[in-house]
Amino acid sequence: MATANIILPTINRQASTDARTVMDCYRAAPPQFVLTIETDYVGPTDTTGSCFRAEDTLHHSIHFEAAQYDLTTVENHLSAAIGLIQNCRFATYQLLSYESTETGYQFSFARLEG
Repeated sequence: MATANIILPTINRQASTDARTVMDCYRAAPPQFVLTIETDYVGPTDTTGSCFRAEDTLHHSIHFEAAQYDLTTVENHLSAAIGLIQNCRFATYQLLSYESTETGYQFSFARLEG
């Protein structure tokens, strides 16, 4: 399922956008499925090195990604989230936003197709 690029009206002090225009654009826009993935750091054990755990909060899918020491912390968390999508999802996603949590990061992805 491909989505059309619909430009939603901006709302600010200078725009003369009315409620009807905003609602018409909202109704015409295809619904977006948002996938939320939470990640956290898992320290090394006697048998394995450091890794990052990603969990799909809707379907409770879990993926572990080995730490890559050439990446930043947030890039390692994102790498685990990407690994989860690549292993468990059959659609195309785009990163919408991310934020840090008490234990790691939370990433929100919008489904573009599939």
